[in-house]
Amino acid sequence: MKSIVARAANWQRTVSLALPRHFGSACEAASAAAGFRTSISGPTRPPLPPVPDKIKELGRVTQAPIEQAKVMHPAFYVDKDYVQVEQERIFGSSWFAAAHVHELMNPGDVKVIE
Repeated sequence: MKSIVARAANWQRTVSLALPRHFGSACEAASAAAGFRTSISGPTRPPLPPVPDKIKELGRVTQAPIEQAKVMHPAFYVDKDYVQVEQERIFGSSWFAAAHVHELMNPGDVKVIE
C-alpha cells in the first residue's frame, strides 16, 4: 500500500494527514462541519475480499473468553495470508500516523510511504 502525506496550512496550525482514499466523503463532511474546506478526490475502495477460512480459524483465539485465553499461534506472525488480510482490514481502512509535522515543514511538502 502506498500513501502520500501532504502538508496544508490551516489558519495558524499545520495539519499533516495520511488516509486511505475511501475516507474521502467522511473527511469532507467532518471538515465542512468544523468550518474547513477540504477536497479529496480519487477512486473509492472496492469491497474487501472474504477472509480465508484458515485466517478465520486463527482469529478464533482472539474471540475466546479471557479465562480461555491462549498464546497467539505463530502463524499470526509469519503467515503471508494473515499479513495480507491485516494490511487490507487494519491498515487499509483506518487512519494512521505516517509522518511527523517536522518532516513536512513547508506547504506543498510531500512524503511517499510504502
